[in-house]
Amino acid sequence: MNAGFVGGPLNGQTFDHHQINALASIVPVFTESGNRQFLLMPPLDQCERILRGELTKDQAQGSLHPYERAFLPGGGVEYRDASGGALDEALQSRNQPLSAEAQARKQLFGQYADQFIERLRNIEITGATEVSIVYRYMDQHGNALDSSPTSITPRTSVRIPGDVEGARRFASAAHLDSLIGNINSLVRNAPTDILSFPEYPGVAVQIQSFELKIVQPSTLPAFNEEGDLPPGVHRATLSDVLERFGQGSVQRCAVADRLNRIYQLAAATGQLARFVVFGSFITAKADPNDVDIVLLMEDTFDLASVTGEASLVFQHMEADAHFGASVFWTKRSGALGGEQAMIEYWQARREGGRRGIVEIIGEGS
Repeated sequence: MNAGFVGGPLNGQTFDHHQINALASIVPVFTESGNRQFLLMPPLDQCERILRGELTKDQAQGSLHPYERAFLPGGGVEYRDASGGALDEALQSRNQPLSAEAQARKQLFGQYADQFIERLRNIEITGATEVSIVYRYMDQHGNALDSSPTSITPRTSVRIPGDVEGARRFASAAHLDSLIGNINSLVRNAPTDILSFPEYPGVAVQIQSFELKIVQPSTLPAFNEEGDLPPGVHRATLSDVLERFGQGSVQRCAVADRLNRIYQLAAATGQLARFVVFGSFITAKADPNDVDIVLLMEDTFDLASVTGEASLVFQHMEADAHFGASVFWTKRSGALGGEQAMIEYWQARREGGRRGIVEIIGEGS
């Protein structure tokens, strides 16, 4: 999420949150009238040197200029020149004790921030993951109001010559760190008092709660020259898989229906851990014979408790006869070499080499 600077020596400049963390000394001020955030920013030439990696903010020369965070329509933010004494006034007012209501609201916002951060730590975050926050307001008449989703997704790019995997890991860590910083700024340190938000002109509102939205776009790449997905375990939702591979010939559409049915039956057990598709269905072949599936079930899965059509999914011969699908399955503890190694094994081609496979993930993963 980018933030613009208005007034002062950085007027017209725009930085993302990761850059702001690198440049600014952040001064949060908690007062009865809400949580205010100030930045102490170095001169522009020093900012440019910091972003080029020539020095750190602690080594910057020149006077630091104060800016205060202001909320924009849609929940975005900008930083406005605060050299007119706003920082001094805020620092003086913070010595006043918070009311019990303000303290409770500040604690609640902190709990939301902790929950959101924990949620982000427990999913796979990539540069394509879109993360946003929705503010839940209430006006002075008790009417509930929602904001538009505010994107907090940074754009992280890292280059480490000769080490693509190292760059990917470093970029992922930096990406997550920026997301956490955005949550701390916009949720943990959100204003607690009655405010006038530009999104609702003329209406005094108060933040009541927040919602974290995470959207994982399809990561399915194009086919290579052999008509296969490039090697790797490509994660996508069921709807993305059906849209990509379930159209074309009558045979391909029929196989897509089988895949959909098997996924629904496996997921309905409540014990499905991972669902992987491989073979000709996820290639450029016009008329795939069947769909090849690997199921990884939780260790608590009890096959004896599965009845009816669902039980056929877990019997290889019966699944082939009933669904026209080749289904392999095991429990997590039974995955030889570990579950990731077991799943990656299915990239192997009969004629040698590897091709990509697809792991189907939940729509909200």
